[in-house]
Amino acid sequence: MQCMVSQQSKSSFQTAMSVATRRKTLGKCALLAWIAACNGTITKEQHERLRDLTTTEDDSILNMALMVVQKPVSEDLACACRAIQELPASEKRAFLADAISVAIAGGTLSIPANHILRLLADVVELNVGEIYQQCVKKPLPTPGDPSNASWWQPEQTSSTNDKRQGDPEQSSKERS
Repeated sequence: MQCMVSQQSKSSFQTAMSVATRRKTLGKCALLAWIAACNGTITKEQHERLRDLTTTEDDSILNMALMVVQKPVSEDLACACRAIQELPASEKRAFLADAISVAIAGGTLSIPANHILRLLADVVELNVGEIYQQCVKKPLPTPGDPSNASWWQPEQTSSTNDKRQGDPEQSSKERS
């Protein structure tokens, strides 16, 4: 499936995706780079993880992916998502595990990375909670919701960071 964009409005990424013999690799790299960059910068650990996940011949592909996330365009990300939908089931699972490893390479799972993991899981039609549990050996945190007024209220029983990270242990305490 090619990217559905008129020739005049195609970005260089979309052009590369339409002619790349390794379009699935480019799509995967772009989405992994997007997860790494979702907090505004790519940490040293995330950059190393991205390099570990790509082969030497993929350096130009990774470099293009890193350029895409500097100024992300929704059509580019949609194009990359369509590319990973074409992966075989086993590669989809491996891709999601790789996305998790990039997301947590900086130490903790951020709220934006948590949401992106959930989006990517929807794209490849897999259960991110199950794969996260297998990779990290703990449950996937519920993402925080800054649109909720309670997000901004100080808490006395838990740290704000636990609330914002969607700490699963804290979430279960709040429900009881």
